[in-house]
Amino acid sequence: MVQKDDDGWYPQLRMHYYLTLGREFLRNRDSKRAKAQLEAGENSVWKPDFNKRQMLPAVLLLENLNLLQFLIPDVQLRGSDEKMLEFKALAVTHRHVIKNYLNVSISEKHTPIA
Repeated sequence: MVQKDDDGWYPQLRMHYYLTLGREFLRNRDSKRAKAQLEAGENSVWKPDFNKRQMLPAVLLLENLNLLQFLIPDVQLRGSDEKMLEFKALAVTHRHVIKNYLNVSISEKHTPIA
């Protein structure tokens, strides 16, 4: 775990935790962070930073994209599998939302995967 943290994996590990085991704690986490910023005083909340630090919208997006179907141990999928093709089509359709919430760019090209 320390090695992964040293390699910059902390944001991904935290996202995985809140998407799976820690989902029930996410609203409380985001609420506490929002409350702390509001209590810090006037003009202490800069909207882009505030939104970026809230994890619930990103977790909800990943849930709506049905990403959890790919986190099943010992299940291997190919790019040509129906689930993968459906996921890719969904990602391309919602690429702007994905970019806004996850800062991940999705190509507009929708080429079949071989």
